[in-house]
Amino acid sequence: MHRTVMFLAASGLALTVISAGCSKNQPPAPPYLSGPTSGNIGDALTYTFSTTDPEGQEIAYMVAWGDTSAVAWSTNCASGQQMTRTHSYADSGVYHLKVKARDAQLAESDWSQPLDVSVAWAVATPHVFCEAVDGGVVLRLHWTAVTSAESYEVRVDDSLYMTTDTSFDVSVPATSIEVASVRGDIKSDPAVINCTVVESTVEFFGDLASTHANGFGFDAGGSAVACTLEYPDFLKMDFFADYGGWKMKLVNAGVITGRRKGDALKPASGSYDDATIADSLGAYSDTLVIKVDSTYYLRISADTTGTWSTNDNFAKARVDSIVEDKVSLTTGFQRLGGLRWLRSQ
Repeated sequence: MHRTVMFLAASGLALTVISAGCSKNQPPAPPYLSGPTSGNIGDALTYTFSTTDPEGQEIAYMVAWGDTSAVAWSTNCASGQQMTRTHSYADSGVYHLKVKARDAQLAESDWSQPLDVSVAWAVATPHVFCEAVDGGVVLRLHWTAVTSAESYEVRVDDSLYMTTDTSFDVSVPATSIEVASVRGDIKSDPAVINCTVVESTVEFFGDLASTHANGFGFDAGGSAVACTLEYPDFLKMDFFADYGGWKMKLVNAGVITGRRKGDALKPASGSYDDATIADSLGAYSDTLVIKVDSTYYLRISADTTGTWSTNDNFAKARVDSIVEDKVSLTTGFQRLGGLRWLRSQ
């Protein structure tokens, strides 16, 4: 009796060991896949995926990108470890991306749920250069051809133009110009040229006292700033005020500072708002008597030649008040070199 029990117990242990050794290897679960579902041609799109193996074996992955890219197994990584892969598509369309896994014993999972990736053409924003031509009444735009662009859209305020050229002349005063690359229904972000004049107000006095401002100049941003005749402040001055004989004059600052410039003035016909483009260089003068409610054109130049160049800047000024020897002006300054457009927004 005792021997029989021992035999049966030993036999049962042997069966248990044999049964455990013959258990079938289970494949990994289908991977979980995530990443962007849209992009542009050539974009680097990044995807992540992971899964686990029932026996905890190391896992390799195969990614089918949905295009003609080669399909191959990756190197092994730990069960449950997240993997990252980056891919770019060379043509537009909808691609069905999927991934599967296999364990160290080459048991393969099913494919993951596919991820549909919509890829479109993208066109870059053109890099636009601009220069004033034809004496400052035309702004010429030019840019390097954009790869994959079929045409270009030029928006001048509310007017829209299409061209296949890489240059465009704008001859009507505008406040804003935009240039975008176009391919089919796809349009790039625009390059923006801001042509709006910089408007500001300034006050100064028509005397030579050193205790307050005697004139004004334009700073790097185009705002009018009051200046004194004290060094080095006078170096910023473009015009100073001269009050005498019940008349207020604006004078080229070079006359009094010895720093002769081509700055000059002339009366404008019509109101400040109507002065949308400065006159050509003729009939500008170094000294001009000014009156309240009148508008004047200003030319700011770094040289004394009196010849128009893209180094010039043009502005307009309205005399808001003259109280004894104190002057108040509203100014509009065109920042683009050589351009005579003075249109306010």
